[in-house]
Amino acid sequence: MINYKAISEKNESDYGKKIARTGRMLLSNRYADRSQFIYELLQNAEDALKRRPPNWKKRTVRFELTKVQLTISHFGDKFNEDDVRGICGIGESRKDITSIGRFGIGFKSVYAYTDSPIVHSGSSHFKIDRYVHPVEVAPIELADEETRIILPFSDDDDSAFEEILKALKRLGTRTLLFLRQIEAIEWSASSTEEGAYWRSPRKQLGREAERVTVLDNNLSRDGAKFENWIVFSKCVTDSDSGKEVGFVELAFLAEFESDTPIRIIPATDTELVVYFPTIVSTDIHFLIQGPYQTTPSRDNIMRNEQWNRDLVDRTAQLLVVALKGLRELGLLDPKALQLLPIEIEKFGNDKLFHPIFEATRNALQQYRLLPAHKNGYVKAKHTMLARGGELRTLLDSNQLSDLFYKSKKNIQWLDGRITENRTPTLHHYLIHVLNVEEVTPDDVVFLFDESFLEKQPDNWIEQLYIFLSKQPALRKKYKFRTLPLLRLEDGSHVSIEDDDGEVRVYLPSHKKTGFRTVCKEVCRSEEAREFLEQVGVLEPDLVDDIIFHVLPKYTPEARPVN
Repeated sequence: MINYKAISEKNESDYGKKIARTGRMLLSNRYADRSQFIYELLQNAEDALKRRPPNWKKRTVRFELTKVQLTISHFGDKFNEDDVRGICGIGESRKDITSIGRFGIGFKSVYAYTDSPIVHSGSSHFKIDRYVHPVEVAPIELADEETRIILPFSDDDDSAFEEILKALKRLGTRTLLFLRQIEAIEWSASSTEEGAYWRSPRKQLGREAERVTVLDNNLSRDGAKFENWIVFSKCVTDSDSGKEVGFVELAFLAEFESDTPIRIIPATDTELVVYFPTIVSTDIHFLIQGPYQTTPSRDNIMRNEQWNRDLVDRTAQLLVVALKGLRELGLLDPKALQLLPIEIEKFGNDKLFHPIFEATRNALQQYRLLPAHKNGYVKAKHTMLARGGELRTLLDSNQLSDLFYKSKKNIQWLDGRITENRTPTLHHYLIHVLNVEEVTPDDVVFLFDESFLEKQPDNWIEQLYIFLSKQPALRKKYKFRTLPLLRLEDGSHVSIEDDDGEVRVYLPSHKKTGFRTVCKEVCRSEEAREFLEQVGVLEPDLVDDIIFHVLPKYTPEARPVN
């Protein structure tokens, strides 16, 4: 049996008789939103359920709201004397760093609405009088293993019902996302409105990821709201005690077809989560969760705490694991990369989450995480952006490497979906942070020399001509006409114009002409032939025959004609 009188006498000795007058100010007025107490009660239930065996089935928390009181029911471990001392004491709790609530004041938030909460759990039946004095009350009938907490509203509180109803409705799908004990929250209000939040068991997805589905089923409106999340977790231990203290976690909102994830989508309202949402903005399009040291109201964190800075570093390490995991699942596409912390102005050296920005940059430089053209992934230092899809079609990886690095590197084009218009944030980041070069047709064409061109097969030269036929601005540049673009019948290359600015190469004809002509194999298509005609390469006519074959015989240097 719990000795309530002894606990009361000790608390009076510890806190004095004035606690009845100062308690509300000290214990309940810590929250900008007094309905925050709902999260505190959920935290208590989560910790109580953690003390149950892993195969425990009853993992639902229920809220029943009436005009005069709120009743909370769960099936966590029953109250014992330590629990009674914890919720009746100030700054005392059996919880330690391994629990969600560690301040011993969380339960005190109920005093924002009640003057005397009542607890029924196992053989414990008591109310709390004047904040710190447990008083035994008559037992009530409970379901097997049930804990029931009753909060009669203060007599002068006319807004309690509406405020709490509003808070229950806005708990949202994510309230359960990072919990590992509570699987469902049910609520009802005066038998006129009801709803439920539900979380699926975690399901393994690849080697590192887990799928978590959460549901908001507000029965007062039509339809249920689902969210599917891909969650990556890393266990955190306390260096002093060696105990597990929770997990740092990353959660990416995803679309699924049946059991298969098909894409990552941006999440909104992504404030830092410490089991439940805080007011700390992350400026990131996915969720970050961890056992951060919070302020007493638990809606903010203590930013200068070394523990919290260490957790940010651990989250940064986890992000590298997550990127590899998303790649394994085929989800690391340009739109997913656009959601990463890559905006340097938001993640400067003085920002809390700067280590996550740095981890992203280092990972994209060191690992094959950027989607390459056609398939696969590539490191940032081994890739280029093409301005225009025709370049990616024209030059394969070997040609690109040979052209820019003389085959010393294996350079690949990046995925063509990465453009300034479609993924502006990622495009800017790649160029200005990762130093990925964006290549234009000019950059490529003016690197063509005889050595490179003569190694290419005839069909590629034909494709080059087709490509150049679509670049009218490029063809107008003087240097263009000096490039060795014309392949002759013997496989050698010459420029369009000779040193005198004349075009002295001709299109092949059906009969032997004696002229220097372009290889037949590279101008079989109408588009390739059209390009050659555009730059002045034509079939020889009678005038050409006279100029090049007849007149030279009558020059002073020519031999006499017999």
